[in-house]
Amino acid sequence: MTVFFISDTHFGDHRVLNLYPRPVPSVAAMDEGMIERWNAVVGPDDEVWHLGDFARTATQAAALLPQLNGKKHLILGNNDPQPQPAGWASIASYAELPLDGVDLVADAESAKDLQAAEAQVAGLRIDEDLTPLLHQK
Repeated sequence: MTVFFISDTHFGDHRVLNLYPRPVPSVAAMDEGMIERWNAVVGPDDEVWHLGDFARTATQAAALLPQLNGKKHLILGNNDPQPQPAGWASIASYAELPLDGVDLVADAESAKDLQAAEAQVAGLRIDEDLTPLLHQK
């Protein structure tokens, strides 16, 4: 089992196409590409911690969760609607978890700090060209 960290997928959110340089013609193409790349990297037995801003609506989240591999945990971000649908292994605003002998703190703000610093942690990021990047310690 591999543990992945990801944030800010913004599934179903047309606003991200105006804010971020994602090279896709539509929200549907964006979502399809991210699902494909997620499942190419994450296996059914892997664990994924999503550090905020998963999907635009709870209805979209409910439709997406069964399509994505892995046991999925959500750390709530400022754009995650409430209530969230079933399908998450856990939902919290904050989590502390041990990983490879290191105690990690997971929250939505940490995701932004990690991305800014390009931290070398075990994780998955879907970057500007929708390519999953694995960061191994």
